[in-house]
Amino acid sequence: MAGPHPTDMEIETQFNQLTIETTLSMKNAVLVYSEDFAQIQNNMPRIAERASFVFELIKAYKLFEKLQIKQPQTITPNDLAIFHSKDYIKSILHAENESITNGDEFTLGYDCPVFDNVYSFASSAVSGTLTAVDSLLQGETMVAINWCGGWHHAQRDMASGYCYFNDIVIGIIKLHEKFRRVLYIDLDLHHGDGVQNAFYYTDKVLTVSFHKYCSGFYPGTGSVKEIGEGSGEYFSINIPFKDGLDDDTMVSVVNYILPGLYEKYRPDAVVVQCGVDGLAHDPMDSFNLTGNAYIHTINMVINWKLPLLILGGGGYDTPNTAKVWTRVTALACGVCLNEDIPDHIQFIHYGPDFTLTISPSYRTNYNLKNNYLTYLMTEIQLLIEDMGKRVENCNTVV
Repeated sequence: MAGPHPTDMEIETQFNQLTIETTLSMKNAVLVYSEDFAQIQNNMPRIAERASFVFELIKAYKLFEKLQIKQPQTITPNDLAIFHSKDYIKSILHAENESITNGDEFTLGYDCPVFDNVYSFASSAVSGTLTAVDSLLQGETMVAINWCGGWHHAQRDMASGYCYFNDIVIGIIKLHEKFRRVLYIDLDLHHGDGVQNAFYYTDKVLTVSFHKYCSGFYPGTGSVKEIGEGSGEYFSINIPFKDGLDDDTMVSVVNYILPGLYEKYRPDAVVVQCGVDGLAHDPMDSFNLTGNAYIHTINMVINWKLPLLILGGGGYDTPNTAKVWTRVTALACGVCLNEDIPDHIQFIHYGPDFTLTISPSYRTNYNLKNNYLTYLMTEIQLLIEDMGKRVENCNTVV
């Protein structure tokens, strides 16, 4: 991170070759899965059948043979209460169809619809994440995956953005039973506001969010100026992008930021929310990523050789979401996949090319205009330096 700030052109061209290098962990990666789990997760209207698409493609590539498959553990409302308020948990527990009476109090409705078995859906996502976390705490693996997790908007006592329970926050709290410092990286198109808010006043979690940020875009937070407060000052880092973000730009920024963050913070464990609603052709129609930027980023994190929790998130083009998450799963297994999609029950949905390739669309990358990247990287570099000083002071005191 030392030296003069790079120009926009230098940032854009320095890392324009995506080199994917896989690292095998000594113990097979864990994937949380059961058929019942997938069916419960298919119930969410916004992402109906997505879980089955993801798991069936992973199976089609025979990756289950390379994974430890863990069935989600049973949890109780007490497991949710390590973060959420009891009244809020009860409101979800008793929600049935549209008959809930106190929905407005907990913002159930508009972008958090009440549907059949909403509590089972939301709580099972948490159970999946806690199962993955437990495998890390027990030393059973270095990489644990719950593609049905990643609900980063849910607040302590409020549903938001299709997120009912914040499995990420609950998972991080559990990780702290063994790991002192946790680095949270959010790759979703939308800012990870619920996770940031939960840890805004502590230095025990460094939250880093790469997302779209502009007036009127949900959730409206994620400015580069949001840096944490109190003991958490400098431990919330936001990388707000404009429309049209492509692989080259994303990879260059990731390469410029994450190594410095890792060196300064020295985390004991890492959590990655791998929402892929920034893909080209996603209905969100904002970024222009093809999947390679996600693979590059997670490959970098895997090579840190720290306990790693990988979670899902946004992604509303279901076949493309399954493609990227299957590639990430293969990366965690140290397996190189054939580009051609194997024949399986959802094969017809991957036409017309029937490959893992996701082609970019033709759209303007507004991040390259008006020296925006230079401004953004300057702000982030200063923030990382300040964060590093805080970490050094904490180490000195300890």
